[in-house]
Amino acid sequence: MKENTSSKQPLKLMIIDDEKRITTLIEKAIRSSGVTFFSVNDPKLISSALANFDPEIIFLDLSMEGYDEGEILHYLASLGCKAKIYLISGLGRTTVETCQAEGVELSLNIVGALTKPFTPEDLNHALNS
Repeated sequence: MKENTSSKQPLKLMIIDDEKRITTLIEKAIRSSGVTFFSVNDPKLISSALANFDPEIIFLDLSMEGYDEGEILHYLASLGCKAKIYLISGLGRTTVETCQAEGVELSLNIVGALTKPFTPEDLNHALNS
C-alpha cells in the first residue's frame, strides 16, 4: 500500500488494482492534481484500507487475482462502501456494463468506467466530474 497526501484538495482517492504497474501509472498521472491517494495492490488488504483511509472515490480494477468481477463488487458492498466508484477494466464493454448494473443493484455508487488503456486526461476527467 502506498499513500501520498497533499493539502491542495481534500479529495481522497483509493486505487485498487493488483497490478503494481497500473497503480503506479495512476499515481504518476494524478500526483500533480493535489488529490490524496492510497493504493492497494493486495485484495486481502481492501477491508483495512477502506476502514483506515475512508476514500471519497475509488478506482477499482475488475480483474483481480482471486476475484471475478462480481465477487469484488459484492465484497465492497458487504463492507458498506459508500465511495464513488470508477470501474477500471480491459474487459469488453458488455462485461463492464453488466458490472456497472450489478454494482448499482448492490447499492454501490458506481459513477463510471475507465477502459484500459486509459490516458492521464481520462483519469483527471474522472476526478473532476
